[in-house]
Amino acid sequence: MLYVRSPDAYEFDPRFDIEPDAAIVELGAGTGAAGLALAAAHPHAHVVLTDLPEVCPLLQSNAQGYPGVMVRPLAWGYAAHAQALRDELGLIPVSHIICSDLVC
Repeated sequence: MLYVRSPDAYEFDPRFDIEPDAAIVELGAGTGAAGLALAAAHPHAHVVLTDLPEVCPLLQSNAQGYPGVMVRPLAWGYAAHAQALRDELGLIPVSHIICSDLVC
């Protein structure tokens, strides 16, 4: 979390600057803790929490009250999920892809 909400005393290279009109995609979000912390720290960000379809109801429940947060299914290697997300985002560029505690 320090990298996401770093005080001015710390300098990171590269910086974790978030563009207001860009999207951040969290892969394998699980409970969504990392993405929701990012959404809370940067309320202007478009955060997309992704995981297997059976995990999405939990993510949707946890994301309530976070404007700008979307929950979408994204099974790794399943092109239809990736294409659906790409189509939905349209012209919104993805500026960051985040992940935490991924299980392969």
